[in-house]
Amino acid sequence: MQDDGIGLSKEELTSVFDAFAQGEHSWPNGSHQFGGLGLGLAISRMLVEMHSGEISASSPGRDAGAIFRVRIPLQSENNISTTAAPSSRPAVSTDSICHRCTS
Repeated sequence: MQDDGIGLSKEELTSVFDAFAQGEHSWPNGSHQFGGLGLGLAISRMLVEMHSGEISASSPGRDAGAIFRVRIPLQSENNISTTAAPSSRPAVSTDSICHRCTS
């Protein structure tokens, strides 16, 4: 994802995925203009890594936007575990599907 927003400094890039990290987005007297707790990107990193993926951020600097890349490997049908716990939800019957909606 690429934007043309406020960008990130080199210092901010080193901690952008840390929990509670917030860049110095100064508004009058150094207060944070955009709010938030600084958890969004930390949670994103956790979710991506749970799927054996990678997330990265880059930015040319202040007022030059940022680029965030997420890479999650594809898993083929052959690699899916057959020992997974059975679902507690009942199987869906195709008999209940409206055939007019699927044709």
